Amino acid sequence: MFQFGELLALCIGLVALVYLLAHRRRIAAEPALHPFVVPFLLMLVAWIATILEGVYPESGDIPWLVFGQESLSVARRSITSELLNLAEHAAYAAGAVGLLVVLWRNRRAVRKAPS
Repeated sequence: MFQFGELLALCIGLVALVYLLAHRRRIAAEPALHPFVVPFLLMLVAWIATILEGVYPESGDIPWLVFGQESLSVARRSITSELLNLAEHAAYAAGAVGLLVVLWRNRRAVRKAPS
């Protein structure tokens, strides 16, 4: 189950994506904005994975044999949900590191610029 805030973040991200696509020529003409596109897209992937993860049930009906016994145990979470959770957190981490690199480079460029 996903929360309202997660759905709202995805909606805002999709609106921003539509804006970026509608104004891609202006953004292409502004080289300072290019480095921000990839971190934004990674965050958008994370938001999508968050919502998709909430769609899949938390308790999967995946039976596993326990040490050859006849009894079956039920997996705590479905494999799909786990993979979406991994994708979500990997995309958040990659987007944050990408944004950090962009901001660090811009900070260094501003410091080296002649006054």
